[in-house]
Amino acid sequence: MNKKDEIKITNDVLKNYINFTKKQEIKIKFIYSENFCRDVLNVHAKLHRKVTLEEKKKFKNYGGLTISPNDIKESIFILINKSIIPNTVELIKILNHEITHAYDINEMLKKLKSTKYPDLLGYKYSNMFDSWTEAHAAQMCNHFYHEYIWKINIPTQKNLDDYLVNLFSNRIARMNAHESLDDAKYCIMNLLGEVISIKKLFITYTLDSSLFDENKGFKELFLFLYENDCLDLIVIKFDVMEEFFNNLLIKGELNE
Repeated sequence: MNKKDEIKITNDVLKNYINFTKKQEIKIKFIYSENFCRDVLNVHAKLHRKVTLEEKKKFKNYGGLTISPNDIKESIFILINKSIIPNTVELIKILNHEITHAYDINEMLKKLKSTKYPDLLGYKYSNMFDSWTEAHAAQMCNHFYHEYIWKINIPTQKNLDDYLVNLFSNRIARMNAHESLDDAKYCIMNLLGEVISIKKLFITYTLDSSLFDENKGFKELFLFLYENDCLDLIVIKFDVMEEFFNNLLIKGELNE
Protein backbone atom coordinates (compact mmCIF):
# COMPACT_ATOMS: atom_id res chain seq x y z
CA MET A 1 0.00 0.00 0.00
CA ASN A 2 1.50 3.34 -1.04
CA LYS A 3 1.38 6.59 0.88
CA LYS A 4 -1.40 8.01 -1.30
CA ASP A 5 -3.62 5.03 -0.48
CA GLU A 6 -2.78 5.31 3.23
CA ILE A 7 -3.81 8.98 3.28
CA LYS A 8 -7.06 8.32 1.40
CA ILE A 9 -8.09 5.39 3.60
CA THR A 10 -7.20 7.31 6.77
CA ASN A 11 -9.18 10.38 5.71
CA ASP A 12 -12.17 8.27 4.63
CA VAL A 13 -12.21 6.31 7.91
CA LEU A 14 -11.90 9.45 10.03
CA LYS A 15 -14.65 11.22 8.09
CA ASN A 16 -16.94 8.20 8.40
CA TYR A 17 -16.21 7.92 12.13
CA ILE A 18 -17.03 11.59 12.74
CA ASN A 19 -20.23 11.38 10.67
CA PHE A 20 -21.38 8.25 12.52
CA THR A 21 -20.59 9.47 16.04
CA LYS A 22 -21.56 13.14 15.41
CA LYS A 23 -18.36 14.23 17.13
CA GLN A 24 -16.23 17.29 16.45
CA GLU A 25 -12.89 16.74 14.75
CA ILE A 26 -9.88 16.63 17.07
CA LYS A 27 -6.17 16.93 16.33
CA ILE A 28 -4.71 13.56 15.35
CA LYS A 29 -1.33 12.88 13.77
CA PHE A 30 -1.22 9.54 11.92
CA ILE A 31 2.13 7.81 11.52
CA TYR A 32 2.43 4.78 9.24
CA SER A 33 5.51 2.96 10.47
CA GLU A 34 7.86 0.46 8.83
CA ASN A 35 9.76 0.18 12.14
CA PHE A 36 6.99 0.31 14.72
CA CYS A 37 8.99 -0.23 17.93
CA ARG A 38 11.53 2.43 16.96
CA ASP A 39 8.88 4.99 16.06
CA VAL A 40 6.81 4.33 19.21
CA LEU A 41 9.93 4.83 21.35
CA ASN A 42 10.77 8.02 19.43
CA VAL A 43 7.34 9.49 20.15
CA HIS A 44 7.62 8.61 23.84
CA ALA A 45 11.11 10.15 23.94
CA LYS A 46 9.82 13.40 22.43
CA LEU A 47 7.17 13.46 25.17
CA HIS A 48 9.88 12.74 27.82
CA ARG A 49 8.22 9.50 28.89
CA LYS A 50 9.92 6.33 30.03
CA VAL A 51 8.93 2.99 28.54
CA THR A 52 9.27 -0.24 30.53
CA LEU A 53 10.94 -3.36 29.19
CA GLU A 54 7.59 -5.19 29.31
CA GLU A 55 5.98 -2.47 27.19
CA LYS A 56 8.81 -2.66 24.66
CA LYS A 57 8.29 -6.42 24.29
CA LYS A 58 4.61 -5.93 23.44
CA PHE A 59 5.01 -3.16 20.87
CA LYS A 60 6.07 -5.50 18.05
CA ASN A 61 2.71 -7.31 18.24
CA TYR A 62 0.56 -4.18 18.08
CA GLY A 63 -1.27 -3.30 14.89
CA GLY A 64 -1.64 0.24 16.13
CA LEU A 65 -1.11 2.43 19.17
CA THR A 66 -2.57 5.71 20.40
CA ILE A 67 -0.24 7.99 22.34
CA SER A 68 -1.60 11.10 24.00
CA PRO A 69 0.49 14.28 24.06
CA ASN A 70 1.25 15.82 27.43
CA ASP A 71 -1.41 18.44 26.64
CA ILE A 72 -4.34 17.50 24.40
CA LYS A 73 -4.31 20.95 22.86
CA GLU A 74 -1.61 19.28 20.76
CA SER A 75 -2.16 16.38 18.33
CA ILE A 76 -2.79 12.87 19.60
CA PHE A 77 -0.48 10.37 17.90
CA ILE A 78 -1.87 7.26 16.20
CA LEU A 79 0.85 4.92 14.97
CA ILE A 80 0.06 2.14 12.52
CA ASN A 81 2.30 -0.92 12.30
CA LYS A 82 2.62 -1.52 8.55
CA SER A 83 4.52 -4.77 9.01
CA ILE A 84 1.57 -6.74 10.42
CA ILE A 85 -1.45 -5.31 8.58
CA PRO A 86 -2.55 -8.03 6.09
CA ASN A 87 -5.17 -6.09 4.13
CA THR A 88 -7.26 -2.94 3.82
CA VAL A 89 -10.13 -4.31 5.92
CA GLU A 90 -7.79 -4.95 8.87
CA LEU A 91 -6.31 -1.48 8.44
CA ILE A 92 -9.78 0.05 8.63
CA LYS A 93 -10.48 -1.96 11.82
CA ILE A 94 -7.25 -0.77 13.43
CA LEU A 95 -7.86 2.84 12.44
CA ASN A 96 -11.37 2.83 13.92
CA HIS A 97 -10.05 1.16 17.08
CA GLU A 98 -7.29 3.72 17.61
CA ILE A 99 -9.46 6.71 16.64
CA THR A 100 -11.92 5.62 19.35
CA HIS A 101 -9.09 5.61 21.91
CA ALA A 102 -8.08 9.11 20.80
CA TYR A 103 -11.60 10.46 21.26
CA ASP A 104 -12.08 8.64 24.58
CA ILE A 105 -8.86 10.15 25.98
CA ASN A 106 -9.83 13.60 24.76
CA GLU A 107 -13.32 13.37 26.27
CA MET A 108 -12.14 11.83 29.56
CA LEU A 109 -9.78 14.75 30.11
CA LYS A 110 -12.69 17.12 29.51
CA LYS A 111 -14.62 15.23 32.19
CA LEU A 112 -11.66 15.86 34.50
CA LYS A 113 -11.72 19.53 33.46
CA SER A 114 -8.14 19.26 32.27
CA THR A 115 -6.07 19.26 29.10
CA LYS A 116 -3.06 17.60 30.79
CA TYR A 117 -2.55 13.89 30.14
CA PRO A 118 -0.75 13.34 33.50
CA ASP A 119 -4.06 14.26 35.18
CA LEU A 120 -5.66 11.23 33.52
CA LEU A 121 -2.79 9.01 34.64
CA GLY A 122 -3.31 10.24 38.20
CA TYR A 123 -7.09 9.78 38.09
CA LYS A 124 -8.41 7.39 40.76
CA TYR A 125 -10.09 5.15 38.18
CA SER A 126 -7.50 5.52 35.42
CA ASN A 127 -7.17 1.73 35.14
CA MET A 128 -10.95 1.37 34.79
CA PHE A 129 -10.96 3.99 32.04
CA ASP A 130 -8.18 2.05 30.28
CA SER A 131 -10.23 -1.15 30.45
CA TRP A 132 -13.44 0.54 29.35
CA THR A 133 -11.87 2.27 26.36
CA GLU A 134 -10.59 -1.12 25.16
CA ALA A 135 -14.15 -2.45 25.13
CA HIS A 136 -15.42 0.74 23.52
CA ALA A 137 -12.71 0.69 20.83
CA ALA A 138 -13.48 -2.97 20.09
CA GLN A 139 -17.18 -2.15 19.90
CA MET A 140 -16.67 0.73 17.49
CA CYS A 141 -14.18 -0.91 15.14
CA ASN A 142 -16.24 -4.10 14.97
CA HIS A 143 -19.43 -2.15 14.30
CA PHE A 144 -17.94 -0.96 11.02
CA TYR A 145 -16.31 -4.35 10.36
CA HIS A 146 -19.47 -6.41 10.82
CA GLU A 147 -21.54 -3.86 8.94
CA TYR A 148 -19.08 -4.35 6.05
CA ILE A 149 -18.74 -8.15 6.02
CA TRP A 150 -22.52 -8.72 6.28
CA LYS A 151 -23.60 -5.86 4.00
CA ILE A 152 -24.70 -8.18 1.17
CA ASN A 153 -26.23 -11.07 3.11
CA ILE A 154 -27.88 -10.35 6.47
CA PRO A 155 -26.54 -13.01 8.88
CA THR A 156 -28.86 -15.65 10.26
CA GLN A 157 -29.08 -16.54 13.93
CA LYS A 158 -26.89 -19.57 13.17
CA ASN A 159 -24.30 -17.46 11.31
CA LEU A 160 -23.84 -15.25 14.36
CA ASP A 161 -24.02 -18.17 16.82
CA ASP A 162 -21.22 -19.96 14.98
CA TYR A 163 -19.15 -16.77 14.72
CA LEU A 164 -19.45 -16.05 18.44
CA VAL A 165 -18.70 -19.64 19.50
CA ASN A 166 -15.39 -19.41 17.61
CA LEU A 167 -14.75 -15.91 18.90
CA PHE A 168 -15.29 -16.93 22.54
CA SER A 169 -13.12 -20.02 22.14
CA ASN A 170 -10.21 -18.07 20.67
CA ARG A 171 -10.39 -15.10 23.04
CA ILE A 172 -10.84 -17.13 26.22
CA ALA A 173 -7.84 -19.25 25.22
CA ARG A 174 -5.80 -16.08 24.73
CA MET A 175 -7.01 -14.73 28.06
CA ASN A 176 -6.00 -17.92 29.86
CA ALA A 177 -2.54 -17.70 28.29
CA HIS A 178 -2.04 -14.12 29.48
CA GLU A 179 1.23 -12.93 30.96
CA SER A 180 -0.32 -10.33 33.27
CA LEU A 181 -3.67 -9.25 34.68
CA ASP A 182 -3.69 -6.26 32.32
CA ASP A 183 -3.29 -8.63 29.36
CA ALA A 184 -6.21 -10.73 30.61
CA LYS A 185 -8.39 -7.64 31.02
CA TYR A 186 -7.42 -6.52 27.52
CA CYS A 187 -8.56 -9.86 26.06
CA ILE A 188 -11.89 -9.97 27.86
CA MET A 189 -12.74 -6.31 27.19
CA ASN A 190 -11.97 -6.72 23.50
CA LEU A 191 -14.18 -9.81 23.43
CA LEU A 192 -17.11 -8.14 25.20
CA GLY A 193 -16.76 -5.01 23.06
CA GLU A 194 -17.14 -7.07 19.89
CA VAL A 195 -20.15 -8.93 21.31
CA ILE A 196 -21.76 -5.57 22.15
CA SER A 197 -21.20 -4.38 18.59
CA ILE A 198 -22.91 -7.46 17.17
CA LYS A 199 -25.86 -7.25 19.58
CA LYS A 200 -26.42 -3.56 18.83
CA LEU A 201 -25.94 -3.90 15.07
CA PHE A 202 -28.24 -6.91 14.67
CA ILE A 203 -31.00 -5.98 17.10
CA THR A 204 -33.12 -9.08 16.38
CA TYR A 205 -30.25 -11.41 17.24
CA THR A 206 -30.73 -13.40 20.47
CA LEU A 207 -27.45 -13.90 22.25
CA ASP A 208 -26.90 -17.53 23.25
CA SER A 209 -26.50 -17.38 27.03
CA SER A 210 -24.58 -20.68 26.99
CA LEU A 211 -21.58 -18.72 25.69
CA PHE A 212 -21.11 -17.54 29.26
CA ASP A 213 -21.66 -20.93 30.96
CA GLU A 214 -18.03 -21.30 31.99
CA ASN A 215 -17.58 -17.61 32.79
CA LYS A 216 -20.82 -16.39 34.33
CA GLY A 217 -19.14 -13.28 35.73
CA PHE A 218 -18.36 -12.18 32.19
CA LYS A 219 -22.08 -12.15 31.39
CA GLU A 220 -22.73 -9.75 34.26
CA LEU A 221 -19.89 -7.53 33.07
CA PHE A 222 -21.19 -7.74 29.49
CA LEU A 223 -24.68 -6.61 30.51
CA PHE A 224 -23.19 -3.75 32.53
CA LEU A 225 -21.04 -2.58 29.60
CA TYR A 226 -23.92 -3.02 27.15
CA GLU A 227 -26.06 -0.65 29.19
CA ASN A 228 -23.19 1.81 29.76
CA ASP A 229 -21.56 1.95 26.34
CA CYS A 230 -20.61 5.63 26.25
CA LEU A 231 -18.37 7.75 28.45
CA ASP A 232 -21.22 9.93 29.75
CA LEU A 233 -22.83 6.83 31.29
CA ILE A 234 -19.79 4.87 32.43
CA VAL A 235 -17.78 7.70 33.97
CA ILE A 236 -19.99 7.84 37.05
CA LYS A 237 -19.90 4.05 37.41
CA PHE A 238 -16.18 3.24 37.27
CA ASP A 239 -16.39 2.24 40.93
CA VAL A 240 -19.07 -0.33 40.03
CA MET A 241 -16.94 -1.58 37.15
CA GLU A 242 -14.02 -2.00 39.54
CA GLU A 243 -16.22 -4.22 41.72
CA PHE A 244 -17.00 -6.41 38.71
CA PHE A 245 -13.27 -6.99 38.18
CA ASN A 246 -12.71 -7.63 41.89
CA ASN A 247 -15.49 -10.23 41.85
CA LEU A 248 -14.00 -11.90 38.76
CA LEU A 249 -10.69 -12.19 40.60
CA ILE A 250 -12.36 -13.58 43.72
CA LYS A 251 -14.26 -16.18 41.67
CA GLY A 252 -11.11 -17.13 39.76
CA GLU A 253 -12.55 -16.15 36.38
CA LEU A 254 -9.65 -13.70 36.06
CA ASN A 255 -6.24 -14.65 37.37
CA GLU A 256 -3.35 -12.34 38.27
